[in-house]
Amino acid sequence: MHIDEDIDFHSERAMAELDRALSASCIQAAQAHFGLSALHLDRMQSLKDELANFIPQAR
Repeated sequence: MHIDEDIDFHSERAMAELDRALSASCIQAAQAHFGLSALHLDRMQSLKDELANFIPQAR
């Protein structure tokens, strides 16, 4: 899997977990889904940072 695909995957999972949190029937389930969404967002941002920092050195 390429880094762009990883970023897309984590973005989609974060949104899916957010949707689940918003429709959860109890606060504990909502909190769990918000936490999972946050983890996917953090990973997505890390991958974006990694991609941005990968700049071939000019000679």
